[in-house]
Amino acid sequence: MRARLKRLVDDGWPAEQEQGLFTIASGVKGFAGEGSTAMS
Repeated sequence: MRARLKRLVDDGWPAEQEQGLFTIASGVKGFAGEGSTAMS
């Protein structure tokens, strides 16, 4: 799983904040961002 996440980080999908701590990268389509609500 970690190796897959590392490859996705290279592609710009998740971001690695600290070693082993992955979050959704800002600007990823479909992600509203922190503090926002997604509306359909």
